[in-house]
Amino acid sequence: MQAARKIMMTFTEGDSPVWRELLVPYQATAADLGRWLSLAGGYSGRESWELLCHEFKMRITEDRQLLDEAKALKAQRRAEAEAKGEEVAEVAGETMIVRASDLPLDPFLADHPKLTFIYDMTDEWRWEMTAEDMDEPVAGQLPRLIQGMGTAPFVGVGGLQGYYDLVSELTEDGPEAKAIRDWLDRAGLFFYDADRVQAALGQEGENKQ
Repeated sequence: MQAARKIMMTFTEGDSPVWRELLVPYQATAADLGRWLSLAGGYSGRESWELLCHEFKMRITEDRQLLDEAKALKAQRRAEAEAKGEEVAEVAGETMIVRASDLPLDPFLADHPKLTFIYDMTDEWRWEMTAEDMDEPVAGQLPRLIQGMGTAPFVGVGGLQGYYDLVSELTEDGPEAKAIRDWLDRAGLFFYDADRVQAALGQEGENKQ
């Protein structure tokens, strides 16, 4: 038995409902959460992602380039302030860049239960996420999928319209349908399958034990 939070993530684009509901443990970091949300969404997890906390203007990420740029900017400001004999001034309204692996979920999610999850910085697939504490400890391995609906657009297919064109070609069994199926298999992309999602999340749970 362990303390858990229920996560609801809803895809914000497209015409059909796409959502996932899952349970995650308290003892984890935002980096863990980002991986779990990626897998729950049906993604490989290889592309970059971010969690946005609009209330605090925070971008939570494991993107090395973004973190390095933020670190370099801080160093530059510090050097400029020291050269003038001044304290480093905070910039009003500036977005803070936070390393996801340095941010524990507890108590962060208790204080900030509403976040935006962005997957793949090219397509920028957006999900709205809410977190809710479970009243009682839960049994079984975490994280795990509770339920879900719909398939989120795939990465690398030309955005939302490209995804709709791909689905149309498969549905009508057009001349490119076989090539598309082969490509989906090679890329590890699939239409929503609760068992496959749970298997991926289950592997994550085993890796954390």
